[in-house]
Amino acid sequence: MEHEISFSTYDAGELKTILTDRAQRAFVDGACVESAISACAAFAAKDDGSARQAIDLLREAADAAQKTGSTTVTAEHVERVRQQVNRGQLRDKIDDQTMHAQLVLEAVARQQLADDESVRTKRVQQRYEAVADAWGHDHLTSLKSIQNHLDDLHMLGFLIRTDENKGQTGGRSYRWEVDMNLETVIEAREEIEHDAQPPE
Repeated sequence: MEHEISFSTYDAGELKTILTDRAQRAFVDGACVESAISACAAFAAKDDGSARQAIDLLREAADAAQKTGSTTVTAEHVERVRQQVNRGQLRDKIDDQTMHAQLVLEAVARQQLADDESVRTKRVQQRYEAVADAWGHDHLTSLKSIQNHLDDLHMLGFLIRTDENKGQTGGRSYRWEVDMNLETVIEAREEIEHDAQPPE
């Protein structure tokens, strides 16, 4: 029998404690100010409470400080790299999905961006087939297969699903929307596809 194990997220105080310990081992005295650690902890806690994200932020901020010749990592360095780190983590999360799940996610994002509203399942299928063709991938042939990917993406937190009940004659249907920045999802998918292309 499977047992589901749930891990609670860290709050800002816990993340700050973790980062302070890491910073003491990684930096010479005075090379990282407390406001930088607090900023990393606050941003990560506000997002998903991930210690990995907080540590990545601090590491990237240190790299940014070094590149500019600064001897101290500050909250300004953290702010400068925050979007870049978030974008990289989103791309990694998308890249971890199967190819067809990625194509379905991209289809929802592109259709939602075009319509400026959530997308019906049948419309997702039409856009998915166009996206798959555009990237040169064979596409799934059944609506049920696409619905399964939509359900999985919803369960994983990529999509929001809204019930659309049309009464006794219309039955039940769903509308879908991406629960993250649409342009960033599309850009991440484009990067994944371009990186997968063989060199000329």
